[in-house]
Amino acid sequence: MDNILTIKLTNGQTITLNEVSTVAVTTNDAVIETTSHDFLNIGRAVKYDITYEGSQHKVFAAEDITSADVVEK
Repeated sequence: MDNILTIKLTNGQTITLNEVSTVAVTTNDAVIETTSHDFLNIGRAVKYDITYEGSQHKVFAAEDITSADVVEK
């Protein structure tokens, strides 16, 4: 199953990442490894490290993301 993640940023930009496998959510006191589904619901996040297309990474500060939608294909 191919997860396609579309992220809307606070600067108005939209980014689409294909084949998203994991998201590492960093809080003030932990790193939580999760899937691309509902990762924005983890409280007190300070950054998100998204793994996509095998081993590619994109890192976003929590305050830079306004929304995220996942589509499974």
